[in-house]
Formats: sequence, C-alpha cells, structure tokens
Amino acid sequence: MSSKNNSDNLLRGIFKRYTIRVVLITAAVFFGTLITSICLRRWLNGHDPFNYLYYRDLYLIYPALGIWVFFIMLTTYRLFKQLVHYMDELQEATSLLFDKEAGAIELSPELAAIAERINALKAENIRNESLAAQRQKQKSDLIVNLAHDLKTPLASILGYLNLLNGDIPLDEEEREKYLNVVLRKSKELSDLIDEFFEMAKFNFSNLKLEERECNLSLLLEQIIFEFKPLFDEKHMNCNLRVSGKVSLRCDADKLSRVFGNLLKNAYLYGDSNSAVDVSVTEGDEDVIVDFTNACRTIPVDDLENIFEPFYRLDPSRHSAGGSGLGLAIAREILRAHGASIAAESDEGKVRFRIIFKKVGKK
Repeated sequence: MSSKNNSDNLLRGIFKRYTIRVVLITAAVFFGTLITSICLRRWLNGHDPFNYLYYRDLYLIYPALGIWVFFIMLTTYRLFKQLVHYMDELQEATSLLFDKEAGAIELSPELAAIAERINALKAENIRNESLAAQRQKQKSDLIVNLAHDLKTPLASILGYLNLLNGDIPLDEEEREKYLNVVLRKSKELSDLIDEFFEMAKFNFSNLKLEERECNLSLLLEQIIFEFKPLFDEKHMNCNLRVSGKVSLRCDADKLSRVFGNLLKNAYLYGDSNSAVDVSVTEGDEDVIVDFTNACRTIPVDDLENIFEPFYRLDPSRHSAGGSGLGLAIAREILRAHGASIAAESDEGKVRFRIIFKKVGKK
C-alpha cells in the first residue's frame, strides 16, 4: 500500500511541475505578444492607418503560437524522457531484486521512497530464502536422525530376540533381563513413532480448539502426578506452586500436551537429583505459568531456535534423545490459544514462561 502511495505521489509531483511549466510558458508567450503589440503600436503610431496596425497585431499571433507550441512540445518531451528514465531504473531494479550478489538498489532521488521499499522486499526475499534453506537442511537432518533413532532400538530388539531364540543356554535371570531390555526398547520405538505421527497429523494452520472453563491448578497437578515415575528414575522432585484455584478457558487436552512436553524436556535434559519447579501466577490481565529446572546453560543462539520444528539442542545426537518436535508442537498449540511461550537460561537453569491472556484482554 505504501509503495502505491509513493508512486502516486511521484506521478502527482511530475504532472504538477509539468502543469506549472505549461502555465508559465502560456503566460510568457501571451504577455510577450501583448507587450510586443503595444510597443509596435507606439512605434508605428501616426505612420500607418488603423487597419494596417490591426492586421499587423493579428500577424503576431502566428509566431507567438509557434513559439508556444515549440516550448510545450519541448516540455512534454522532457516529461516523457523523465518518465522513460524512471521506468528504465525501475526495470533494472526489478531485475536485481532476486540477485543476492548485488548490493543495495539505488535510484534517482525522486524515487528514494520506492528504492527503500524495493530494498526492504529484497532483504525480506533473501531472509526467506535463507530460512527455507535452513528448514530444508533441518528436514534432511531429521530424516537422518529419524533413521538413526529407529535403527538403534530396533537393532537392540532384534539382537536380544536372537539371543533369546538362539541355541545359547540362558538361565531365568538372564532371560528376564533380556526381555526387559526388549520391552524398554520397544516402548522407546513406540513413543518415537507416536510423536512423529502426532506431528504429521497436526494441521496448525487450521487447529481447532474445544475450549471450556478449566481448573488450571488441578490440570497441572494431574500431569505432574503422571510424570512422577519418570522423575523418580533420576531422583528428581517436581514442585507445584500455585495460590488457590486458577481457572482458564482453554482446550484442556491440547494444553495437557503442552505441559507434558515441557515436563518431558525437564526429565530428558534436567540434572539428576534436582528439582523441577512449576509455578502459576494470576494477574489482572494474564496468567503466567513457569517451568524451571536445573540443566546446562543453553546458549543464546539455541534459545532463539529452540521452538523451531526439527531443532535439537545437541546435533551430535545426545543420549537424552528427543525428536526436536515437542517444543514446536507446544508453541503452535499455545498460539492457537492466543498465548505466548519464551525460554531463558542462566547459571545452570532454564525457564520456560507461558503467558495466557484472560478472556477479553487478548
């Protein structure tokens, strides 16, 4: 819209100057002819009859008209020459719009506003291309990582099943140990497939919510209780701090997925023998939910990309696992609720903060 306004203003300015020049030329020719006629009358006064003077004045019109036409054509020619020059500049600028090697596009001073807009579009195009390339690389990496994630537990399952089905004699204790490994690896494989299936079926652009009034405090208590066996494995405690009942209009099932992803992250990447703190703070206009746990400090660059799909904190395939989809899913669900999520990390801790706007305050 601003680009169209700039073009309109430029054309209005050009034609305004053209009109002023035409008026000035017309006035100059008219008054020049008038003054010439008066001078001739005074010079010829008493020497020629009136009719001769009259026709002499009439003859001045032809050269005056010729002069007027000449200057009007000259002014019009300059106008079209200027417009053609602007068109050539814009055509050249358009050809450079997708050229990443070319620098900033420069146009005539009169086209400065348009040049600024074109350079902004060029910068946005370069940024989008870079983002698309980055996304493509992340997806390619995901395929490799997914193949590795699927292959590792599957290889373990097949290996232990071959041992159980082989000719090597095993006592009851060894058989039970191998069966437990097969069971654990099978569950890892099942969880991984479920997570990718969930990501595939999500259509975030058309995410439908079934909102109803929900007791946020009770919802968090239930989810934390479900994660207690996992936290016990790493001797972690999960503490919920909330003052009274906090109600929120939301899709409880999808919000459970968000909180579950954050608690799963705390379990996967949090330090053993540490605490996971979940707090709920209700204000006049919003409700803030914080998830804080002890872990290695996350670099700023990682924090900026941590919610991107397929992004992993450790590209070298950290033993904690994870597909890099959990936080991306959480962010999209929260966006559908009109909420926001941000991460910060300092001094061996990471905090995820969710801000819900109350109804009527969005």
